[in-house]
Amino acid sequence: MAYQTDNTIEKREKRMADVIALKEPDRVPFVPKFSGGILQIGGVSQYEAAIDHRNIRAPLAKYLARYELDTFFPPAFYPINAMEVLGTEYIRWPGQTHGLDLNMGHQIVDKVFVNEDQYDAFLADPSRYLMQNVWAQRHKKLRALSKISFHDVYELSHYASMAAFADPEVREALLTLMFAGEEASKWLQYTAEYQTVAAEYQTPVGATGGTTIPYDRFADGLRGFVNLPIDVLTIPDKVEKALELMEMYSNETIDFFASIGTKTFFIPLHGGIDNFMDNNTYRKFYWPGLQRMIERL
Repeated sequence: MAYQTDNTIEKREKRMADVIALKEPDRVPFVPKFSGGILQIGGVSQYEAAIDHRNIRAPLAKYLARYELDTFFPPAFYPINAMEVLGTEYIRWPGQTHGLDLNMGHQIVDKVFVNEDQYDAFLADPSRYLMQNVWAQRHKKLRALSKISFHDVYELSHYASMAAFADPEVREALLTLMFAGEEASKWLQYTAEYQTVAAEYQTPVGATGGTTIPYDRFADGLRGFVNLPIDVLTIPDKVEKALELMEMYSNETIDFFASIGTKTFFIPLHGGIDNFMDNNTYRKFYWPGLQRMIERL
């Protein structure tokens, strides 16, 4: 029997629209973010959810029918199959690979991919650095990407540089990317089904787009949360240049989601708390990027 309720999706969408427009809604919206807690309703482990996202459908249906959310924020589970293919090393996930209990969530390791003496190299050629240093360090099966260069564009050197693709390790890395891409495509396909399930249960989906602010993007993904708060005191000029680059990347994400008609956007905030910085640091390095992102949105 199809799900029926007087609290229809039209009522829920209007309730949220009123709040966003700073109008008084018919009642306070109910918008919890359970994430992995959804699985407990259906007896599905974190491992089962991340190894095959189709396992989330049944507990998600029970969750949405039981709580009648005014907006549903989809849970975030990293794609174990893609990470296994890549030999990912900066994330630990439940299961045998890392010896974590099947009901434990993923753990992101605060690894450093840009050392203090590598700022200049990173800023001088970010794309090359990301491929040869970051991708190659994040995933052990992509180490050979460090052998590839797209800088040799002059006459014969252009063709000589292509010899790197005959290297057995490089070819293995490229095949690894192809197989990981297939798994990532499945992951995106299955996570997109969350919206289908939500629609069946008269539930609007919130924040179908999102990205991090410049400071968090750099701390999360490259420099580390322990090091960046020190850098803002010791090498502030280099940090500012790195954040300018991160802002450009964040803007690209915003513009993409705007181009496809996204209405709601999610910005996780991580490092801008007094455990990591004082008010002056927040005003100089954290808030400006966040403010400009809000205004762009």
